[in-house]
Amino acid sequence: MIRPTAADVAAMPQIADATLARTFHWSLPPEEGLYRDCPTAFWLAPEADSLLPAPNFTLEPQVAQAEPTAPDAATATATGFLAAIGFAMMVAGPSFLSTLSLTTDGVGTPLARIASGVGLALVSAPLSIPFGAIPAAAPVIIGVGLLTWLGMSRPIARLRRLWAATGAGMGLMIAAAFDAGMTTVPIVLTSIACACVAHRAIDWTEA
Repeated sequence: MIRPTAADVAAMPQIADATLARTFHWSLPPEEGLYRDCPTAFWLAPEADSLLPAPNFTLEPQVAQAEPTAPDAATATATGFLAAIGFAMMVAGPSFLSTLSLTTDGVGTPLARIASGVGLALVSAPLSIPFGAIPAAAPVIIGVGLLTWLGMSRPIARLRRLWAATGAGMGLMIAAAFDAGMTTVPIVLTSIACACVAHRAIDWTEA
């Protein structure tokens, strides 16, 4: 058995390249053959890298995804502010007359007296509406404006029960300021009615 010499081992890559080129009709550039014969030459001569064929691949551009931004503080817009003030002022006078019968001496049950008070309020509406709207104007504007502004950024301020509670609180403050005595009850009930009617007229739209 003939042992291959070092020259035979060194010639094996060239023989394999030539055989593959003839069999599969591959074209081997001289630069690649040179690189295979002596790869360390390209490390010693970096400027020779330009002789190698350029790689045939491209990098696709990466599109950076935008991070979600935090929502604004104002998450909703409110409409119907003027209508809410107008309706609340209109029901102030009739509501006060309807509930005033609870504090007066009369015959029948409280429900019967409330029914008679409602009838009286409907009959006297042309007079009770303007006379009731005048003293209710300032509390209604302050309360509706504050709760509407808070409701634009805080959903809890849009709850009807919060509006009713705010109306009750403002009614108690008004009654205490004027030392209303037993008239405190109709004043508080009227304030609650005005707050509920105003809340009904406000429409919040999510941004």
